[in-house]
Amino acid sequence: MNRSAADTVLVAVDGKLVPIDRETPEKAYYRIPGDSASRQKTDVLLLFENRGLHHHTNAAVEAHWKIGPAFVRSRGEDLPLRYAYTEKACGERWSAGGDWPHLTSVSQSENPLLKWHFYSFETVGDRDDVLYFLRLEHAGNGFVYVNGHCIGRCYQEGPQREYYIPECWLHQDRPNRVAVSLRPCSQGNAVESALIILKNRTLDR
Repeated sequence: MNRSAADTVLVAVDGKLVPIDRETPEKAYYRIPGDSASRQKTDVLLLFENRGLHHHTNAAVEAHWKIGPAFVRSRGEDLPLRYAYTEKACGERWSAGGDWPHLTSVSQSENPLLKWHFYSFETVGDRDDVLYFLRLEHAGNGFVYVNGHCIGRCYQEGPQREYYIPECWLHQDRPNRVAVSLRPCSQGNAVESALIILKNRTLDR
């Protein structure tokens, strides 16, 4: 199932992460909890973190090598895969002004695979001498979106903590929306602090 040792597949059953049982360079094995004799269907959620090929990020080449889960099997039988959404589509839509989920319903969800955090801020006016940065302290891996644009990928191991927000993506007449997605790593997945930093274009950069 797993096409690259650098990629990560997280599995959850009934809102709880399932630890990996064993792994090879191309496959990952999990023990699914539950009574197999009950013959009841169980929904298994998978989150695949695609870091791309190690030597390039050409989409056509990644498609050729079939980056992502190729199959899911149980007892030798292929199980149907149903894709709920892509992280990028949600991040762009929610930060651009689409339906914004309640923060409590997202951050307190029992599903630990991916957590979303939402913020908003306003600019200090139409000033061309100010640069905007988002300073983020967090645990987990994910992406940062501002007003429908991805401004960077965030990793728990760092070292990046500040993200430049291009002026052309900022709103001067309404609040700017920030969406941060995080999947759990060794320290979980949480935002410890999120600050908008203003820097002088000529002095502080």
